[in-house]
Amino acid sequence: MVEFRILRGGSRAISRIKTLDLRTANFGLFKDLFGGILWVRALEGRGVQESWLLFKHHFLHAQDQCIPLSKKSRKGGRRPAWLNKELLAELRWKKKVNGMCKEGQATWEEYKNTVRACRDATRKAKAPSGMKSGKGCHKQQGLLQVHQQQTED
Repeated sequence: MVEFRILRGGSRAISRIKTLDLRTANFGLFKDLFGGILWVRALEGRGVQESWLLFKHHFLHAQDQCIPLSKKSRKGGRRPAWLNKELLAELRWKKKVNGMCKEGQATWEEYKNTVRACRDATRKAKAPSGMKSGKGCHKQQGLLQVHQQQTED
């Protein structure tokens, strides 16, 4: 991981994080570049520190040529893919109604209805597109077993 800091306006620092994109890396070229160096001759007569710096220089040079950097998305990793804006807004509303209920501004029934709606929306968002939630999975599994028994006969 490589981190860059770009200073703008004197006091504000913006961090740009880049990661190595190993999926699109060209390891064949990396092997050719790094393996083409005669290390015995290159490191002959050098101390440990000098040898390490030379190795590091060649390694980083080959890495820059063969492995591209990709921008790390910050928001993508923080929440699951099924948690979209609408569901997030509904969950925030549930939290707000809970606070209103505790303060006496909303009834317990309103809060229960909001919780039920959020639970249904979450279940629908999490469920795969082809399957029904909860009870439908068991029925679908039973139908699959019946279908297998019919084909065996």
